[in-house]
Amino acid sequence: PGETVAIDSAGMIRDATAAEAAQNFAWVDGKMVMRDVTVEYAAKRLWRWFGMEVTVVDSAARSRKISIAVPLESSKAAVEAIGGAGGVVFGYDKDNKMIFSAPPPARARRAR
Repeated sequence: PGETVAIDSAGMIRDATAAEAAQNFAWVDGKMVMRDVTVEYAAKRLWRWFGMEVTVVDSAARSRKISIAVPLESSKAAVEAIGGAGGVVFGYDKDNKMIFSAPPPARARRAR
């Protein structure tokens, strides 16, 4: 009792790290925790917890690593956390599908 295990890619059982246990059991405390995952992975997890299918259209951002912890009762907080940590913005494409994309380029200010 009280022990946590993980199964590696070869199918071997091993002791889970404290970080793995915290990430995988955060839902018990009403949180979604992701540590050192890609923006693309985090976006895909939105389906599991919030029923949101969000695509990362910025190819440079897909593999960017992020870590977030947000309450499960707020899909908005999750989207904002992924966007902030991953340097992407949430929006909709021309077919009204949810996406994360690169932020618009900053506009240069005119000298006065």
